[in-house]
Amino acid sequence: MPISQHLFHAATTRLRCSCASLHVAQDNLAALALYRSMGFQEDAVLHDYLAPGQHSLRMLLDDLPHHHAGEAPPCALLLDERTP
Repeated sequence: MPISQHLFHAATTRLRCSCASLHVAQDNLAALALYRSMGFQEDAVLHDYLAPGQHSLRMLLDDLPHHHAGEAPPCALLLDERTP
């Protein structure tokens, strides 16, 4: 398992996440390929999200098995490319 996937799995397990979402630049092809390989699916295009003319994709990964039955399952925002 690549280190990025290992870290993602460790973080979502520790936080007992049932889902994860992220924002990634629409033209960041390497990141898009990585997230797709991890099971993320495109949910929405966010126009001018990063800057005027720079669009972002919101991607979601649902049904992570890490939360306990009966708990309100948290959802983690893992990446937003606007964050320095």
